[in-house]
Amino acid sequence: RGGTSQELNHVTMAQSDSNVPLKQLVLENVSKDDDGIHCKLTSDEPKCTYVQQNFNHKNFARHFCHMHPFEASMKGFCRGFLEGVLERGVQKASEKDAIVGKIHVHIPMAQPRPNLSLKQLVMKYISIDDEVIHCELAGNGPKCTYVQHDFNHKSFAVHFCQMHPFEAGKKGFGRGYLKEVLEKAAVAKASLKINVAAKTPYKDPSKYCRLCFSTTGNLQPVFNRRDNNDLAALVESCTHVQLDPDEDLRSLICVGCCQKLHEIQRFQRQCQRLNEIVVNHRKGAKRTKRPATEDAKDDDESATFLVEMIKPEPMEYIAEETSIVLEQPPAEEDTVEELPYSVLSDGSFRCQMCERTLNSLASMITHFQNDHEQATSPVPSGSTDESERDESFGRVVVNEVPYYKCTDCDTLMRLKSKILRHWRRYHRDRDRQEDIVFCTESGCDQFFMESKALKKHLELFHGIRLVDSNVND
Repeated sequence: RGGTSQELNHVTMAQSDSNVPLKQLVLENVSKDDDGIHCKLTSDEPKCTYVQQNFNHKNFARHFCHMHPFEASMKGFCRGFLEGVLERGVQKASEKDAIVGKIHVHIPMAQPRPNLSLKQLVMKYISIDDEVIHCELAGNGPKCTYVQHDFNHKSFAVHFCQMHPFEAGKKGFGRGYLKEVLEKAAVAKASLKINVAAKTPYKDPSKYCRLCFSTTGNLQPVFNRRDNNDLAALVESCTHVQLDPDEDLRSLICVGCCQKLHEIQRFQRQCQRLNEIVVNHRKGAKRTKRPATEDAKDDDESATFLVEMIKPEPMEYIAEETSIVLEQPPAEEDTVEELPYSVLSDGSFRCQMCERTLNSLASMITHFQNDHEQATSPVPSGSTDESERDESFGRVVVNEVPYYKCTDCDTLMRLKSKILRHWRRYHRDRDRQEDIVFCTESGCDQFFMESKALKKHLELFHGIRLVDSNVND
């Protein structure tokens, strides 16, 4: 790097401004945590993102003077170093015009600003040529190449103070404004630098989450022997991020990302299933538009068709926890059950018991479950009510163990029958009021309907095992 020896000389000058050794002075303006050693020279937002893994006080001092020149000067670092920083900036801009040589720049004493607004002051030092606005602050010096197509006086003022600090001070822009401008420019430069050269938290991929870079919580491998690459396929399906079996063999994913992936997958399937219902519903509505003489004959056939269009969602991905298999009797052909609702010509559904009209079959099923519990089931015996099952739970993996997760709270259970029973008890009746138990751990907003579920959550996600006397089941 050019100018490295000069920078070190300027850094060394810091000791002349303070009796404290340079290393000790640097240590007073840094902080350390698990991610590394951070710059804390400035207290304003946004915070500086500069970080070192291996402490080097000279590099920190150079960073202070490059990115925080005014704070560095106030804290006892090199006051002369700021001149070198601005000098190199002017020289770099001048090199575009092949101007060779060193331009000596220093910050002048604050000059009184004329009785003009900032915009009026800027307009005195610009020129317009063919709808292009040029900087004329340099005067008789090398012509500045900075131009604007849409006039912005604040951007011109920033340019004046960054690239022509000596002339800017003489023309009345002032030291205070220069300080503010340079601070903002330094923060923007630091943000750009960290975005371009972003790094992973650790070189070892087994120490952080491959998707969110989290280094805390439970992490599980993307590729393992038990489920092969199912998790990698899920990541690609939900995020379009392709994980390579060779490059990402040791990569891990946190529990939070796993839950989000499974929720996305479940939402995708739900959307596909409901879209299929809508498409089939439209087809069924078209079939019901027959001559008036056939309306009475077609009512029952249309109702049967609209019920049969709810196709069971493939559930091969859910491992059954019980060995009980319920065999359904074969459906008899040409048999139509008497249903407690009718299908209207516009595709809506009318309850035969209370004359209430609903827009969807799923709403009609919920209506019968809530208001007519003793009535005939709105779903024929040859069909299965998939809507309740789909509404009640999803599937998540915690510490490589599959669980069923309630969709209305954060309860986890190993058995599908238990999570269904939980959902029917606490969430089927939306108007029912229940006491909610919240997790009180910092940063956790999950909630449950009973303390037993909270106890399991604390043990799985926070490593806290409670005895029965603390949490009453």
